[in-house]
Amino acid sequence: GSRQSPINIITANVREAEDVELFISGTDITTGSILYHDHELKVTYSGATAKYTSEDEDSEWALAQFHYHAPAEHRIDGKTHDLEMHSVFVSKTNPGQLLVVGVIYELEQGYEDDEFIASLA
Repeated sequence: GSRQSPINIITANVREAEDVELFISGTDITTGSILYHDHELKVTYSGATAKYTSEDEDSEWALAQFHYHAPAEHRIDGKTHDLEMHSVFVSKTNPGQLLVVGVIYELEQGYEDDEFIASLA
């Protein structure tokens, strides 16, 4: 379809959703696994949940994994950013449904490399 990844988000066309809430809890990682492959760092663990509420729906989700793309997979107004994190949640009532929360990161001037992250490159 026409809504495939990657996408370019045009901020002039973005509309704010009304009466929509997403609450994420249980972000304490105690067990899991880390995989680094082909410029992607993927962390799999259980423990976090998300609750999505809108006018039409109340649903609960379990975090399956989160991963990073460097550089970012998606663009905003044509600009590519340094890093993007995707938290992938699975529906508790319909395991075939996924909810993905994306966060874009941009490095600031004067940033110093983290030794651990640099060791993954």
